[in-house]
Amino acid sequence: MLEVRPFQAVRYAAVDSLGSVIAPPYDVISPSEQDALYERDPHNVIRLELARGSSDEPLAGRYAFAAESLRLWRRRNILGRDSTPAMYPYEERFRTPNGDLTRRGVFAIVRLRPWEDGAILPHERTRPRPKADRLELLHTCRTQFSPIFSLYEDPDGTIQELLHRACRGVPIACAQVRPGASPEIAENHQLWRVTGGDAERLGALFAHRELFIADGHHRYETALEYLNERQHTAGFGDSDHPARFVMMLLVSVEDPGLRVLPTHRMVSLPSDAPWDDPFHSELFACEGVPSDVSDDDLYRGLLARRSEGPIFGVVGPGEGRIRYARVRRIPEPWSAPATWRELDVGLLQTFVIDTLEQGHPGTEIAFTRDPGEARRHAQSDPARMSVLVAPTDVRHIVQVARARERMPEKSTYFAPKVATGMVMYRLG
Repeated sequence: MLEVRPFQAVRYAAVDSLGSVIAPPYDVISPSEQDALYERDPHNVIRLELARGSSDEPLAGRYAFAAESLRLWRRRNILGRDSTPAMYPYEERFRTPNGDLTRRGVFAIVRLRPWEDGAILPHERTRPRPKADRLELLHTCRTQFSPIFSLYEDPDGTIQELLHRACRGVPIACAQVRPGASPEIAENHQLWRVTGGDAERLGALFAHRELFIADGHHRYETALEYLNERQHTAGFGDSDHPARFVMMLLVSVEDPGLRVLPTHRMVSLPSDAPWDDPFHSELFACEGVPSDVSDDDLYRGLLARRSEGPIFGVVGPGEGRIRYARVRRIPEPWSAPATWRELDVGLLQTFVIDTLEQGHPGTEIAFTRDPGEARRHAQSDPARMSVLVAPTDVRHIVQVARARERMPEKSTYFAPKVATGMVMYRLG
């Protein structure tokens, strides 16, 4: 059973522009964007979430600066803590090529549960290094600056209707991000507060649901590890200790603003490897594409053909070679995870990426969301190939998670990313 609760958020209290102090989550910030965020405002949350430092500098030293900034900002009332526990309905408005969208969710804290309990489910694998970084930040600052983005099913719209009503009132905070300043997050943000019995009733509606991690797998596993370390220390017997919970933004699977973007694959073989085209196989039916097709038309053509089944846009190997490759059949026996049979990136991983990596040790796979970058990669060298993929449907994400399986790396990219700094959670 899920336990979703209100909490006393730490929020910006005295800043000139909230839009200048929020930031994208740490894992999508490039070094140049980190510098830009530092310069944008002396109180930008980047100084807490992703402190500056060289790659060989000990993490503890890097985040001691973050902890000192946190203490100073609280002392100067740059950051304050709400006096009453609350849930925080939240709307993000953003632009897309097909028009403006709004994504609505609610910030709350959720009792930590191990994956095997089945109440909170992942869909991606994690790596050790990011978890070590986030764990040191928790040790040093004892504050969760960035929420975990999770999904829930709400087929009858009960929770969505309650959030819609809450968002009719006057928001407690608004943030406007200058267009282009932080393209990974929405441009318009509005935050509301629900307290008392209304918050308790809202939390109770989650009790018998599942949560599916959309973004933040590393942060969730880090919170579990932090809890495991802390619960063996003196005075940690309280079942309601803040470290037993984690802050999340909860968004309905049915929300019309929920948007998943594709991540395309860029393949580079070792320079001395003979190229054996993996798409020249009885598993695929290929359709040639004129070499002068534009990047946009190439990708639009892929999406138009996707309704007939899994299909990829393949650029290279070889100069000017472009085609669509449709999966014609699935061989038996099937050795990959069962849910991958209906997952484009699962089929690509099984039939193509794994085959190349096993046959050509040293094969490199890079990722991009830009079809143009993928195309340029493939056309720059005859030992390269790029594969364009369609977005992963959110229903497939739920299916994979519920089956206790994981997707291949970089299978999903939820856009926009949830901003860091709208609300924060103090762990004690």
